Amino acid sequence: MSLRKIVVCGAGFLGRHIAKEIATANIASVPPRSVQISSRKPEKIQNVLMSDATIPKDRLLPAVAADVTKPATLRPAFEGATTVVSLVGIMHGSSQDFENIQWKGAENVALCAKEAGAQVVHFSAIGADPESRIPYVRTKGLAEQSILGICPDATIIRPSLVFGPEDDFFNRFARLAHIMPFMPVFGGGKSRFQPVYVGDLARLVEMISRGDPNIENAIAGKIVEAGGPQAFTYRELMQLVLKYTDRSRPILSLPFVLGALQGAVLEKLPVNLFTVTRAQSPIGADTPEERFSKAEKWFIVSFMSFVGIFSPLTANIYFPAIPTLVQAFHKSTELINLTVTMYMVFQGVGTFDSSSRLPQELVMTARVKAPMVWGPVSDHIGRRPISAACLLILSLSCVGLALVPTSDFWLLMLLRCIQACGSASTIAIGAGVIGDISTRAERGGFFGVFTIGPMVGPAIGPVIGGVLTEHLGWRSIFWFLTIAASMCFIVIILFQPETLRARVDSGRDKAPIIHRPVIPIIGRKAQPTRPTAARVKVPRNPFRLFLNPDVDVLLAISALGCTVFYGVIATISSLFAAIYPELNETTVGLCFLAIGGGMIIGSWANGRLLDYDYSKLQKLAEAPFEGSPNTVDITKEESFPLEKARLRWMPYYILIMAAACAGYGWALERRVSLAVPLVLQFLVGSVSIAIMNDASTLMIDLVPGQSSSVTACNNLIRCTLSAVLVSVIELIIKGIGIGWTYVLHCGISLLVLPLIYVAIRIGPRYRIKRQRLREEELARIVEK
Repeated sequence: MSLRKIVVCGAGFLGRHIAKEIATANIASVPPRSVQISSRKPEKIQNVLMSDATIPKDRLLPAVAADVTKPATLRPAFEGATTVVSLVGIMHGSSQDFENIQWKGAENVALCAKEAGAQVVHFSAIGADPESRIPYVRTKGLAEQSILGICPDATIIRPSLVFGPEDDFFNRFARLAHIMPFMPVFGGGKSRFQPVYVGDLARLVEMISRGDPNIENAIAGKIVEAGGPQAFTYRELMQLVLKYTDRSRPILSLPFVLGALQGAVLEKLPVNLFTVTRAQSPIGADTPEERFSKAEKWFIVSFMSFVGIFSPLTANIYFPAIPTLVQAFHKSTELINLTVTMYMVFQGVGTFDSSSRLPQELVMTARVKAPMVWGPVSDHIGRRPISAACLLILSLSCVGLALVPTSDFWLLMLLRCIQACGSASTIAIGAGVIGDISTRAERGGFFGVFTIGPMVGPAIGPVIGGVLTEHLGWRSIFWFLTIAASMCFIVIILFQPETLRARVDSGRDKAPIIHRPVIPIIGRKAQPTRPTAARVKVPRNPFRLFLNPDVDVLLAISALGCTVFYGVIATISSLFAAIYPELNETTVGLCFLAIGGGMIIGSWANGRLLDYDYSKLQKLAEAPFEGSPNTVDITKEESFPLEKARLRWMPYYILIMAAACAGYGWALERRVSLAVPLVLQFLVGSVSIAIMNDASTLMIDLVPGQSSSVTACNNLIRCTLSAVLVSVIELIIKGIGIGWTYVLHCGISLLVLPLIYVAIRIGPRYRIKRQRLREEELARIVEK
């Protein structure tokens, strides 16, 4: 007798239990059945099932990748199926997301199941209503209508609150009971629930899938309201949570108005704190790249952009206080400037002569620095603990600086160095987080938004520092930084999930507290509870990245673009003050807004353009593989022009920057209207950040597992080269004049053009070579 093939379309909490129940069922009168898991990326659940010793391995078919939004991928997955169990659904997203997945996706499953001649068992939700104003409820109702219209003999199951091992509802409240002094309920906690055990739902599907004519006739075309045998109030559920977690907490009843306020806030957050079930998790949602929804990713990117402000802010907020510090510590300006020099050194700039005009000329240089220590460490230890540790160092050092006696200049110097060590990590770690949570198709836009934060720091730092120093004294700037850094530290501890895939997917049943947010409202499942597929070990030495020729070329491109940028910005104060004597210190400072505004707009626009180009080329590259979901990924990798997708606009950026630099120099040489150099500054800022972001995004694409390390290498090279140019630019201007100096900058810009050609030419070869080495190493790990 041939095996009946049961396809579980969805790889979440409920899908795993259903697959196990069917595979382990041992009923003599029932025809044997085999189970196939299908989702966008089913490998994780497949590995969990294969590692379960209680499941006969001959009952598990190989997993087949399928996407409910692409019917062409469903047909081969459903071929030969006798029953298709549809677990299509999401818990949050836009109205369009709900329609595409919960309604149209479920409809696609029904259509393809009908073509295969398979019975359909669809999981909906209690209260599904096609007339509802709530997108989740409405699309569930519309999906029911569509499925019964396509397959009149389909069975619709509407589960109540689902509980069981690793469920999302009770486990979340158990974590809250661990950290909160009380458990909240609303309106007395009188709302009633009828929880259903996940094992009972799995047994229900197992019975339906037996092929028993009596059972099929009884449930064909029916909607089954699946609740448990006992009803509980919301308060009673909280009492059960406290009982089984062995916690003693008061249960406080809060008015419904607070509940409504909480709902209004939480519905804007990526995941509602009171999510009731993971039964309708989206296909593929548990894969590392897709643990976060689009809204969650934007929330994380925006927060990391804000954290990225600290690197330049701590440097620039200090400058207005330098004259006051000279008087307070009774030291020369040169010695106080030395605290700036040492700060720059510890942020990874290099060594500068303390007698140079560093504070005036390098006001913006701290904005992109990251040491070669924190980035690689975060690639192995994790983003969350390193971010928190660095902000804690920053906070404590600022407390020390606020309290430092004016008789101890050595202590001021020491604490400034420690402060730099704490603030320097924010950009490298932020880039690492983007590499962790983003796919290539969305990385450009995320990186464009992320870099806005570090750009804002240099603009607002001197303003805040000047106001605080003038009205509250120089110590107030450090108290301000203490409060700001401490607030970010608290947010990280409370809410920020770990994003490093090696830690998230480590396979530990209980991850250390340093990798778990106290209040896990971001991310559907911050820590997996079962082992996942083997992973290739990430090299610990970041300097090994320099052995990749394609990465080296991108480092050179980024460094040259950054060097030209600093060659312009480092001389704004001195040149504008000399050429336009009507400007005072305040108006000269305002002139920086032109290049800063250009960088902000250029970064945002470039990010959108990167994502658009990638999406466009991706569709062209995937066309030959449409309808072949099991095509080896490396084949698609070889066919996709990644380097072209990222660098195709860069030659135009280079030409614009070269022309703007030459025009800028001669505009200053001829002392034309101030508006002309400001407009040219805007162009330099917008295209220079586009060049740096293009190169940075591609580098993260090439080595996503070492995104912080490659960002640290990037900053080391471009900051060193920029520092060399800035240290000699005054001598160059004195030697050949302003106009020819920026013609020289024009020439430096044009050096990037052949490098772009080299990157596009050699990039695919080395990228595929690394991919093949990773595949071979992964195969060796799996064999062991």
